[in-house]
Amino acid sequence: QFEVDHSLIDCGMCYILQLSSGAFFVIDSPHTYSINDCERIHKFLRERTPKNEKIHIAGWFFSHGHEDHIAQFISFLNFYSEDTVIDALYFNFVSMDHRDGGDWMESHRGYYTLFYNALKNHPEIPVIRLHTGETFYLDNLKVDVLCSHEDVFPNDNSNYNDSSVVIMLTVDGTKILIPGDAGHEESYILEARYPDYLKSDIVQSAHHGHFGTTENFYRLVNARVVLFPVTQIMFDGDFDRYPENKFAIDLADEYHIASNGTVEIPLPYKKGSLKLYPDETFESFKGVNDLWSYSYTAEYKEKLYKEYLARGGKPLEEYKDGF
Repeated sequence: QFEVDHSLIDCGMCYILQLSSGAFFVIDSPHTYSINDCERIHKFLRERTPKNEKIHIAGWFFSHGHEDHIAQFISFLNFYSEDTVIDALYFNFVSMDHRDGGDWMESHRGYYTLFYNALKNHPEIPVIRLHTGETFYLDNLKVDVLCSHEDVFPNDNSNYNDSSVVIMLTVDGTKILIPGDAGHEESYILEARYPDYLKSDIVQSAHHGHFGTTENFYRLVNARVVLFPVTQIMFDGDFDRYPENKFAIDLADEYHIASNGTVEIPLPYKKGSLKLYPDETFESFKGVNDLWSYSYTAEYKEKLYKEYLARGGKPLEEYKDGF
């Protein structure tokens, strides 16, 4: 679970798997406001690639077309394509002409345009549109496509998050479930269709731990590790609002929040084998307040900052005089 730069934004997610050949499978990318994350992702991949070789991305998967899942990929393609070989892109975005697009169409159209324009500039990269029931393999990684917006139709899809492509990854016997931002409509489909197959070792918390999949979904998944692509602040705020999060955590051995540092999970998964990297980014409380009008008590901000330093974060000039 790659630590997205959450200093100004509470959403966005990026997962990176390094395959047996050394190539990478990347899932989604951070928000526009995670300003330097295309550079940080490139640095992360570069450090794990032999010096005289290009970065090899065997596949880059996008769960859906929200800005906090595709924006930094566009920047990555613009800035680092000469140092990178991408074998294929995998996604199935819902059409802007969808029957239920009235609530979300215009707000998403701009990033759809930027995304597809970036692809037009790189015709050498194959694009593969995923459909439920498909399975594909990249080295030792098996990918099963479990659900997409096509399964939701003709039910209501005015919640754009229910256009997420849900995938199950299997690596050396370890199962990793990636629901993206799937909401209740997709959750009901998954629960009915795969009551036994959803059982996983690792699960990404749907919709960053906000309103997403149901408690019964997490009961069927029964994961040992829950990964939350969100900030500690939003996790704390949502914990009592969405009991599904507590339910998933109570079933698990451990959970990790993306803003607290990149976490590396050697596969096959064994409890206690995870490595937490030093925390690289911290909330700019003034910036967050200027953008979003969120405010926090001085005591809470100081608590978070002390925890950040305890995780190996570097002291920040902005907070040298306290809160």
